[in-house]
Amino acid sequence: MSIRRRRHRETNTELDLTAFMNLMVIMIPSLLINAVFTQVNVLNVDQPGDGAPQTAAAAIKPPLTLDVGVYPDKFVINNRSHGQLAEIAGHDYAKLNAALVEVKRQYPAVSSATLRIDETVKYQDIIYVIDAVRIVQSGQTGNSYALFPNVQLAGVEGTP
Repeated sequence: MSIRRRRHRETNTELDLTAFMNLMVIMIPSLLINAVFTQVNVLNVDQPGDGAPQTAAAAIKPPLTLDVGVYPDKFVINNRSHGQLAEIAGHDYAKLNAALVEVKRQYPAVSSATLRIDETVKYQDIIYVIDAVRIVQSGQTGNSYALFPNVQLAGVEGTP
């Protein structure tokens, strides 16, 4: 019997990375240039707490606990401890903002408001209400000023 030996060819395989390197040379600068133009805005919104003070500074309650009821046909501004402050028919954000400016003049130390939102209200309307509650535009200078910057979201309790 004869033993056959097969000769295996040794092939020298090299990876051709030229195409990949060309892709990286083009892709990395273009991604870096486009990343500058992308901006992400985050709006911090809290849920209402359980009423327990978190710190000693939080133990001092402001004289106003502001609730803004958002319904499909109206806005209702309430002081949780004293009742209704204002009711605005329709979704007139300018009137809502003006009414909240008057509330802020009466209670300048208060910086938080709870939005009580009906489940049938559209998302875009909620965003408009948050903007109307958080800031006010100065008619004289055109600058934006904080109105009630700490906004909390909650559902409607009962009927208005």
